[in-house]
Amino acid sequence: LAIKPSELANRRPTDVLFLVLFVIFSLLPQLGLAGYALFGGAGNAREATSQLHLPPELFQVIGCAMVLCLLTGIAFLQFTRCFPIRLIIYTAIVGSAGMLALIGVTLAFGLIPEDLDMPSDDFSRVAVRRGGDLMILAAVLELMVVCCFWQEIRLSIAVLRSTSTFLWDVPSVSLLYPLLFGVMHVAGLLLWACAVAGAAELLQEEKGLGKTLREEYAAQSIFGLLLCYFWGNGLVTALSGFATARVASEWYFAEQPDKRKVGARALEAVRLGLQKHGGSMALGALLLAFIRVLNLLFFWAGRERRRLPDDSRPRRCWLGLREAVAGCLEAAARFASKQAYVEVALSGCSFFQGAGRAASRMASAPKRFAAVEGAGAMQRATSEVLLVGVAGCAAGFIWAMRNIEVDQDDPVDIVSGGPYGHGLGKMTLVQAVVPACFGAWLVAESMLHPVSVATSSILHCWLSEDLSAAGAHVPKPLRSLLELQGDDDAFVEHYA
Repeated sequence: LAIKPSELANRRPTDVLFLVLFVIFSLLPQLGLAGYALFGGAGNAREATSQLHLPPELFQVIGCAMVLCLLTGIAFLQFTRCFPIRLIIYTAIVGSAGMLALIGVTLAFGLIPEDLDMPSDDFSRVAVRRGGDLMILAAVLELMVVCCFWQEIRLSIAVLRSTSTFLWDVPSVSLLYPLLFGVMHVAGLLLWACAVAGAAELLQEEKGLGKTLREEYAAQSIFGLLLCYFWGNGLVTALSGFATARVASEWYFAEQPDKRKVGARALEAVRLGLQKHGGSMALGALLLAFIRVLNLLFFWAGRERRRLPDDSRPRRCWLGLREAVAGCLEAAARFASKQAYVEVALSGCSFFQGAGRAASRMASAPKRFAAVEGAGAMQRATSEVLLVGVAGCAAGFIWAMRNIEVDQDDPVDIVSGGPYGHGLGKMTLVQAVVPACFGAWLVAESMLHPVSVATSSILHCWLSEDLSAAGAHVPKPLRSLLELQGDDDAFVEHYA
């Protein structure tokens, strides 16, 4: 079961060794290389930085896109709280099955309009009809899967509605955390960029350590820098996940009148995470960083191998399969580490103990985890596309408005840009939209990560009560789920 904040504060720190290793082998080397780039060496990095001139319009576009995405994200959180999520999911299920069935019937029974160009030979007509049969079969299979997962789908809807209520009750998670951890990510990226500049300048030395690294350990130095970046980035992400999971668990177990007061302990959760479980988060981030570097190694080796003209097709297929397996392993590691951080936040255990608890909980309820995590991933992907799309469309619209005074005899080219205008008008359409989408993606990632972690945390909390979550503290959507069954005992028996 989740423990109280006072009990968590009294727990012994976990996996402290790995936090020390992070400071020694990642943070201090990056600080040293960044200092060498800024204050030592031949000054090549400082000279290159001083000669780097970015157009001010670029920063205007990114800043405006980030602000727009933030405002859209806040409106979206309110939208998900007020709009019936079950309607969205049910519409997606019924709509996709109905669309497959409609297209399948149209192809299988030859109901295609005559004005469409269709293949006239017999083989193609038979292939089209068999394709229609497969679509009808896919629609039937989808409905069968929905029937098998019906209770889990209802549970996922209730958990997502509870997540929306949590984010609205505790605005510090949806507003303060993205800002705080976004600044941490940007600071880490700038530190790593300075470290890369320092390493590049060090490798150019004609004698001493730089010459030795360049001649004997060049590849190891590159992958070491990548490991440092992934390790630091993963540590910040882990801290964000821990803090969100801790606040979500406190909100879940708080009584209804006290749920809105949980937000006052948002920064306390961050402090407890660093003080008590910084080592556990450093350990999880290190394991994930190793897998990411391994994935990059496979990717780089595969691309290098495919450049050979005499490479065989089976060999290329093997390299592609190896990269796909490495990508799947990285995705599985990200999912497992998120669940482990949730258990660490709930029970105050070490990283491996949290991973074991999460694995045991998922093994006891695989359908529930699959349904809730799948629905959460679908909501996050849809929301991210929506937020980035709104920012991109807004940037394109503003660009068009800035170029509306261009002479009709000299139309604006989306590649070369327009001869008149100012600000966005001096940029091409691609130069205006791509930075806007990038800035919006950064904000969307920062805002939607707490949503994903909170969804998993609420599910863990609900399952930690042995599926008898009918107390007054339970969020209303989950209590309504029990009431809709008409018989609580039958519902618990179904999930046992």
